[in-house]
Amino acid sequence: MLRYLLGPVFAATLALPALAAPVTIDLTNSSPSEDGAGWDATFNSAHGTNTKPFIFRFVSADATALPLAATGTCGTSGACVRLTAGTSPPFSTPKECTTPIPGGGLEPEFDATTAGSCYYRLDSSGGYTDVVIYHLGLLEASANIRVEIQNLTPALPFHTFTDFDSNTAPNGPPQPIAARPQANLGLVIDKSGSMGWSNNPLQPGCEVTGPPPAGCEPTRWAVLTRGLGQMATVAKAYILPGDQIAAVAFDTSSHTIQNLIGANTPTIDGIVTSINSTLSPGGGTSIGDGVDALDNVLAANAGENNLMMLFSDGIQNNPVYLRLVGDILRLNPNSNSDTGANIQDVPTGFDLCIFALRAEGTADPLDLQAISDVRCQDEMGAGLLVETTSVDPGDPELVTFFLEVLNRALIGDKLELVDIASHQLVRDTGPDTLTHSFSIGRDSISFTALLGWQRPGNGLAAMTLVKDGITIDIASAHRSEGGSDHWAMTLRAPAYGEDASGRRIRIDDLGGDWTLVARPVFEVSRVFDATTTIISDNATIATTFNVREASPGLNKPFRLRAELTEAGQPVTGLPNGSVRATVRAPQGNRGDVLARLKITPKVNIPDSDPFSAAAAKALTALGVSGPGDELRKALSQASGITYDLKETDPGIYLAETDSSVFEGVYNITFQVDAPDSKLNGPFQRVFRTDFVKSLLIDEKRTLASIAVKPAQVCPAGLTCSTLTFTPQDANGVLVGPAFATAIAVGGNAEQIGAVVDNLDGSYQVVVGCPAGTTCNPTISLRDATFVRELDGGSAPQTDRAWDVKMICGGIEKPGGPLAPGLYHTVVNLLATGGGGRVTLRFAPAIPDGKPQDLGSLSLAAGQAMAIDCARLVGGYRDLRKSGFVEGMLTIGARANLAVSAVYSATAAEGKKEPGTWVPALQVSPIPPRVTR
Repeated sequence: MLRYLLGPVFAATLALPALAAPVTIDLTNSSPSEDGAGWDATFNSAHGTNTKPFIFRFVSADATALPLAATGTCGTSGACVRLTAGTSPPFSTPKECTTPIPGGGLEPEFDATTAGSCYYRLDSSGGYTDVVIYHLGLLEASANIRVEIQNLTPALPFHTFTDFDSNTAPNGPPQPIAARPQANLGLVIDKSGSMGWSNNPLQPGCEVTGPPPAGCEPTRWAVLTRGLGQMATVAKAYILPGDQIAAVAFDTSSHTIQNLIGANTPTIDGIVTSINSTLSPGGGTSIGDGVDALDNVLAANAGENNLMMLFSDGIQNNPVYLRLVGDILRLNPNSNSDTGANIQDVPTGFDLCIFALRAEGTADPLDLQAISDVRCQDEMGAGLLVETTSVDPGDPELVTFFLEVLNRALIGDKLELVDIASHQLVRDTGPDTLTHSFSIGRDSISFTALLGWQRPGNGLAAMTLVKDGITIDIASAHRSEGGSDHWAMTLRAPAYGEDASGRRIRIDDLGGDWTLVARPVFEVSRVFDATTTIISDNATIATTFNVREASPGLNKPFRLRAELTEAGQPVTGLPNGSVRATVRAPQGNRGDVLARLKITPKVNIPDSDPFSAAAAKALTALGVSGPGDELRKALSQASGITYDLKETDPGIYLAETDSSVFEGVYNITFQVDAPDSKLNGPFQRVFRTDFVKSLLIDEKRTLASIAVKPAQVCPAGLTCSTLTFTPQDANGVLVGPAFATAIAVGGNAEQIGAVVDNLDGSYQVVVGCPAGTTCNPTISLRDATFVRELDGGSAPQTDRAWDVKMICGGIEKPGGPLAPGLYHTVVNLLATGGGGRVTLRFAPAIPDGKPQDLGSLSLAAGQAMAIDCARLVGGYRDLRKSGFVEGMLTIGARANLAVSAVYSATAAEGKKEPGTWVPALQVSPIPPRVTR
């Protein structure tokens, strides 16, 4: 933002009471300023819309001292302010703001032939009169702006105004200034063959692996492209100079749609057009190759808002594979496993948010919830994730996700969802007009009302926004755009509409109650299914929402949290019911149900885009009455239960749900209907996300399920056994099929061949150990690791044990035994005598916490080893889920070990990001205890 100010000497001259002396108002020697004072405080760089104000201030003793001529353009006798975008694109011709308002002042002028719009107004706050120019277009960051102000006539005698041209001013033309850090958004979308299948395989008869039968339309690809089109329409209203966008599609490999480029209307339209006109579903699924195409490009833009949006409907079946190892995302170019050559870490420096259409109805070994927790968090740890088995085009879930991703990419603007609603009108039955009411806060700089409808071909006869009896139609909105299945209107202050008598009225304050009114055209159906989505850019309101497990496993509640602030201060005292969340839960354990179904897979698995045998069993079951109904219940959500969030600390509202009975996907929708606030008055907010509840595998029950028999094939020099086991929780609920690639074998054994999924909840693996040795393989799945003795041997006997206190993660709230901060523990081992096996076991210090074997390792004589929180989190999920865990690590060995623990911490200061660790608070040698 630029402001040209008179020098202090000139201002003092104007303050003299004698008006007989000539006064010349001259802006030529003014200098740019970002003082944030006066009228521009509402539009400063902290708020960030693509409204780019350039303010020219000069002193006047009278608020009406600068009347404007009713007619004329720059270069003639009329008064004008002209804004020209130098020589840089996208403007090709000068843009003049010259439309007069009867009685003085100017209103916005819009021209569809140019890439942007501008308007200006007079303001006299603080005893000054400002000529305020707002650029609403798409200038590149390097584009200069030329401002000309001509023929302004002061009302007071002896005052004259010198025409102004920024090109001749000593300070030169003003430059666009970024209103927030640059946003870099990467779209990674799935175009594999399965994207051409039905969007709703849960509907009976729609579970086919091919084009949708009649009544099962549209395809997943059609739903995706419609959602992208609606997001693009909204995005164009809020992008800024310097923002960039890139797009990649993937099937068997990745395909570049658009390299990272300046985000403006032509490039965004080009991406949408390219996706719609040049791409179609086909090929396999290589999620990792799609991510790899953009990860380094986004990560290279340090300090900017970097975000990747990933949409996929399938399970990976082609390299490169995306894997999550502990808290690290990795790319495996060889296999869908954690081992192999040339594995690379996915760089940090960008968020990765996922919309997963798990259409085959089974869980994926790729833990999307964990990826969300690690790579799609806001400052309060609110992971954004959508995992669903179908996408109903009449439900706003997909568009909501896209807009929430957009909000994160444009963070700094504080774009937030205000309201979401679904509607249905039936021709010749009931009302023929759709209406939807919503509230906008007073500090809102702009807002967008998006109306989408399910059936392209239907349309709109009219769409308006109404406030206090003033109607704004499509032509009067600051930006109005749409397509065959949606339309969006964006308003900025000031906005212009008409009252009931047809008089043109200016609305300076967008805050208050609004109603969207739309009259549809029924061209292809008697039914008009539509969704309304309201998104706002508010200068002061900031909200965060998150969902966390109280503890892992079934029959445990979720903890729901909302934090509301206004201008950095908590929004307090909202009455009961103002902040609430609706939770929709699955109606069965999807893995357990699928495992126990006595069905043989019969669906065709396409060679071009293959899926697992578990997915084939699920699709077969969905096509059979009875078993299909049982599986549908486990894969879909029941009607929701709404919980009121209570204020526990200033601006922080909490609730705890009933116990989560089933594993699977839970839908959570937060809603805020604040009846009043200090700055904004009434306002609304909404946030939607999913949470995937997983089973907590019980090691004792799973270990007891292991059956052992000699392997039929075994490499020379090894003794091999075939192990069959059934992962389950403490109550016998089965994890179920589909997790073969997530099972790992360790210890002193090696895995021979692939893990076999028996589709009944059990798995089979062949392990081998050197002949003549005690074979103690470890088997790991999710957070569970268990050891089974083979060949009549026994587990390594330990003569000594070292018990070490472990403290890992962050504490946010004061009042406990540990102060708020980030805590870390490193345990150092040194084999001081002969080497040998070392066993690790962790016992968490939480209610109902169960000890877990973390495997074993070998230490040679004189060899050292470090065990830190990263290793702990790789084996213990509580740390990844809750952010903090403490307990006792027991180290067992026959060898003589020197063991010491190093504890360190740093003050949290309200931030989750690790800082620089302070010097060690304590270095403790750990003495052994004799175990026999």
